[in-house]
Amino acid sequence: MDTDLETLATSLYVTADDLLKAHPEAAPQRPEVGIAPTITDAEVITLAVMQALLGHASERRWLRKHLSGLFSHLPGQSGWNKRLRALQATMTWLTSTLVRATSTWSDDLWLADSTPVECARSRPTVARSDLAGWTGYGYCASHSRWFWGLRLHMVTTPDGLPVTWALTSPTDDEREVLRDMLARLPTTGGQSLLTDKGYRSKDLETELNQWGVSLVRPTPCEARPPTLPGRAQTPAPEDRVRPRNPQGPAAPGTPQGTHPNRRGHPSHPTRPRPDHSHLAGRPHRRPRPTRPAPPTTTNHPLKSTI
Repeated sequence: MDTDLETLATSLYVTADDLLKAHPEAAPQRPEVGIAPTITDAEVITLAVMQALLGHASERRWLRKHLSGLFSHLPGQSGWNKRLRALQATMTWLTSTLVRATSTWSDDLWLADSTPVECARSRPTVARSDLAGWTGYGYCASHSRWFWGLRLHMVTTPDGLPVTWALTSPTDDEREVLRDMLARLPTTGGQSLLTDKGYRSKDLETELNQWGVSLVRPTPCEARPPTLPGRAQTPAPEDRVRPRNPQGPAAPGTPQGTHPNRRGHPSHPTRPRPDHSHLAGRPHRRPRPTRPAPPTTTNHPLKSTI
């Protein structure tokens, strides 16, 4: 293991052990009578952080690594799983305590945004997925496409420190989710929150002002000052100007040539579009059924002769 990583693990273990001894109510409750654990809660939390930093997804393979130099005893896979699940609330409290002790937490500017978390793309996966009650169809404006999954909402500092986060359905309103996330934070006066135009709402801005948070967002197009009629406009660069007809206007009756990049050119034949019916994109609007034409009545030749 790297020396810097060992130093980080030692510092994290000492800090976590001191905080858990000073706040024993944050640790999970254990019966007074029973077998004492051979590994402390601070060691389990340190091992979990090192596993995440080194990118080990398998718990069984992580525990097989040679870590006897740092820890005198390592639990088995089943015992590690039980201890780690029991320490979820403790790890949340310890993370928030360590984050608030940093100098970045006191920054007066926060950033809020959301990003899609795609969970499936094929229709068979969507039909049999266990996330059917949590996920849904949402639209991603950055990629201009529909997706099936969840949406991750985050409030961070300019340095990238996460302040709070939420994982919701893509059909939920971003402004309501932001209001719920900020309601659980101990905000101070003079805090600024930078968002995009998706969080534009007078009710949200009024409520945040009551909490001492000023909402900073881009100015909408209709609220921008109009251009003065006598003001000189900045000409476009010459390298970006593309004349529509550089050779001058054509004479009347002269056939216009076909551009080489257009689809009608023989070198660019029209190709059939691939079939995407197996994808999990939002289904398009079905075309209206056409009514059958009424049957035409024709005179029978025998009837016309009678």
